[in-house]
Amino acid sequence: MSMSKRFQIPSDEQDQKLFREAAHRAGLPAAEWARRILRAQARKELKGATFQEWFSELQKIGETPEWELPVREPAREIEDWTK
Repeated sequence: MSMSKRFQIPSDEQDQKLFREAAHRAGLPAAEWARRILRAQARKELKGATFQEWFSELQKIGETPEWELPVREPAREIEDWTK
């Protein structure tokens, strides 16, 4: 696979540290780890799975980093937005 294009994603120092640690635990360079995560998520999104469904599947096979999935409350978000 030729790596002729770059996909840059701005992130803060805390996120970068988190990503590097997750890649290290997976035994991968950070770029390869990110490609795998993004590729898997894109495929799931295109198949109609939600992020939570994707995350749950990764948890089942032990492929998730050590961070918590944020719990969202759509009704509250909409309520806050309409105020």
